[in-house]
This record gives sequence, structure tokens and C-alpha cells, in this order.
Amino acid sequence: MKPILGILMISLLLSACGTIQNKVVRSPAAKIPPLIEPSVQPVFPLPGDGQSQIDTVYIESSELLTLESFPLQFSLVLKGYLPDPCHRLNYSVNPPDENNKIFIEVYSIAVSSNACIQGLDPFETSIPLGSYPSDHYTIYINNKLIGEFDS
Repeated sequence: MKPILGILMISLLLSACGTIQNKVVRSPAAKIPPLIEPSVQPVFPLPGDGQSQIDTVYIESSELLTLESFPLQFSLVLKGYLPDPCHRLNYSVNPPDENNKIFIEVYSIAVSSNACIQGLDPFETSIPLGSYPSDHYTIYINNKLIGEFDS
């Protein structure tokens, strides 16, 4: 009995000294959501962007989210396409005007003057809107009404 116990203890010690590898096994049917690469994350206009080529963005869908916080905070999820992979997504959120209209400008900036692969480049992003004083607000993207909320 003691030799078996000794062998078991040595095996346990040797296995504890081995390296641990984290492996994630997913079934082939499992869908992994696409990650947004940092290079296509939207950024606020940078210095020098005014001298770059500004282009359109094709917005397929928008969803206004109310975050469960106090005070309430809001976020806007956009899905769409950039003109090509050489464009970077930009946006500008303006404060509410006197009629509580929030105008958001969404556009792209050409980041390369070199030749680029022609074809639409999909994107999905979340634009944090923050919180607002209690009232009724309407949101416009590129002068198109996309939603409203009460804060």
C-alpha cells in the first residue's frame, strides 16, 4: 500500500510542476461576435482632420440605449459601412439646442492618400451620449431623426 501511495504522491508533485495552458474549446456551431479592431474605433476629430478628405458613412441601423444608472445615461449603437478600409469613423455630438434637439454628425476621414481596396468596410460602434437634465429630447444623425427619449 505504501509504494502505491508514494508513486501517487510523486505523480501529483510532478504534474503540479508542469505548465498550465488555457484552452478554450468552442463548438463549430458557436458564433463568435466580431471584435472591433482599435484601428476602426471611432475617435473624435483629431487635429489635422479638417485638412483630410471627409466622406460619407452608410448607416444601416441605430439603436438608442438607456443605461441603468443614476442619473440616467444614454448611448447610441450604430451599424453601417465605411466607404472603404482606408477610412476612419468619426463623430461629433453637439449639446442639445434650445428645442432639446441633439445633432450628431457621423462621417469618415480618409486616412491614406494611397490606392485602397474598393469595397464597403462594415463597422459597429457605440457612441456615449451621457446624461441630461429632466426633459424630452430628440436625436438626429446627419440631420435625420432617429429617436427620442425622456431623461
